[in-house]
Amino acid sequence: PTKALGWFHQAAQQGDPQAQYQIARQFQRDYESTQMVADAKPALQWLKKAANGGSSAAQTELGRWYINGLYTEDWIVWVDVEAAEQLFRQAIEQDNNDARYELARLLEANPNLVQKGDKRA
Repeated sequence: PTKALGWFHQAAQQGDPQAQYQIARQFQRDYESTQMVADAKPALQWLKKAANGGSSAAQTELGRWYINGLYTEDWIVWVDVEAAEQLFRQAIEQDNNDARYELARLLEANPNLVQKGDKRA
């Protein structure tokens, strides 16, 4: 696994969004098991890079972060349902079913996001 992570890191540094997503997931798994902020920060940074690079999986996961928010002693990911909605819609354009599910949950919980005649919903 360490060797594979090294290859992912090299590809991520070269701008590969799928590799960036894999690096983010590794940091995220570490954060989830340890609750160490030192793991959450790079997870978020790599998720943003991967999402901006077009990874639908990263867009979906980053949207989840924006729905839930994250507060630690020294930094915050603010809850931002509009950003989450936008990320889910970007991922849906790439036919990501997880994003469809997350968007449906988001719109059900926030009906104010759905406007009359909005065919996107």
